Amino acid sequence: MKTSSKTIRGTELFYAESGEGPVILYIHGNTASHIWWEEVMNVPGYRTIAPDMPNFGQSGRIDSHKPADYASYLFDLMDSLGVEQALVVGHSLGGAVAMDLAVKHPAFVNGLFLLDSCPIDGLKTPKIFHPIIKKYLEDRELFSKAMKAIMGTRGSDEALVRRFVDEGYKMNPESFVGHAVSLGNVDYHKEAKAYNGPMRFICGSEDPLIKEKHAKKSAKRFGGDYRMIDGIGHCLCIEDPARFIAELTEFAGA
Repeated sequence: MKTSSKTIRGTELFYAESGEGPVILYIHGNTASHIWWEEVMNVPGYRTIAPDMPNFGQSGRIDSHKPADYASYLFDLMDSLGVEQALVVGHSLGGAVAMDLAVKHPAFVNGLFLLDSCPIDGLKTPKIFHPIIKKYLEDRELFSKAMKAIMGTRGSDEALVRRFVDEGYKMNPESFVGHAVSLGNVDYHKEAKAYNGPMRFICGSEDPLIKEKHAKKSAKRFGGDYRMIDGIGHCLCIEDPARFIAELTEFAGA
């Protein structure tokens, strides 16, 4: 795996990549970065690219916290790398970014693979929880507890939890609440028909955030399908990397 960066519209975007062949674009979730994909970067026969979106990781910051704006930056990054098409994988918040790419640039997306994604009609966080989200910024123990819940079966890996928490604190502090607000405004019901390529929604049976109803509703609107993975929480790619690669390559070859 190698890393590099490109300046897109005045903002530096960091990315990791590995391999050669058709491109798989990995889009990480909230408080995350490219490091969440490290164990699945080696996909035989494919070139994987995992950017840190604006406001995350080692990339620069922007004023917006909207998935649509993140998608715009990633599309321009791919263009700068000469990538004309990609199988787009979006995890959690990154799923909303992936959906935006699919409906606005359908020729670019030759497959839409949503992993415990923000649902097609958004993920609402009541304002009453915003003070708790803000508290993550000053209470590492509280943030670590939330991170463990998101990490599912890998939540017992204390070293990995510490690493992911450290990475989470690299995110634009304003994005902690900013993402909660922006994800509540996501809605691709009307736009979904613009994309008619293959689509699959993968959801862990033990996911504390995304449920089968979300996967089913999102897949139906995009004309795709969904799969529930038993015993897995919110992130198959870190909980069972081999299973993730198997699911992804099966989808890619279908």
